[in-house]
Amino acid sequence: MSTVQLNFSGAEINSLLSKVDTPTAPASGNTNMINSGQVFTAVNNLDVNNIAATTLVTESEGIGSNDNDTTIPTSAAVKDYVDTNVTVPVASFTKASGTLTATGLITSYTEVDTTGFAAESSGTITVTGAGTYLVNFGGIFSEGGSGSFDLQYRVDGASVMNRTSTGDQETISYSLPKVISSGTFTIDIRGAESGVSTLTFSDVRVDIIKLA
Repeated sequence: MSTVQLNFSGAEINSLLSKVDTPTAPASGNTNMINSGQVFTAVNNLDVNNIAATTLVTESEGIGSNDNDTTIPTSAAVKDYVDTNVTVPVASFTKASGTLTATGLITSYTEVDTTGFAAESSGTITVTGAGTYLVNFGGIFSEGGSGSFDLQYRVDGASVMNRTSTGDQETISYSLPKVISSGTFTIDIRGAESGVSTLTFSDVRVDIIKLA
């Protein structure tokens, strides 16, 4: 066994041993041994009061003014940034109720929460501007009479969903993506009559969401 010579006095050795024998909590400038349980507690209870102000970005400081890889934002700072800067443009068109007694479009929608990229005229909703859109159709439909009505959800005048002879009351929903590089596209809901019948509808809605 190797022999190790300690170049300390007895008093110095006693002082060193006392520091090992009685470990203390972590503290700035502390030269004693640290109690592992207290280290765990200090780390486990880490909060904003123990993070350097230069490292933490608060709501008042703002994420936009701290574009770096060295600071950490608080949840309030993140929420404030998202609420202020992240929006999803949506144009919604609703029709509370009505009937069709001949082939034609549902018309006179109420326009809600529009951002200016869509407008309705005589039942045709026109969307303007390049982008990627999600179109959601929905409504409650029924028909009566000796004939029948086919319900058509249409984009650019072509049916993307066709319900043949709606019959008893039913909720009909449909969604599809639409990519447009330039110009416009149109959306409408059309009833196609066969024979003598009436198409009754309620809670009709068209939502156009601009994804990108």
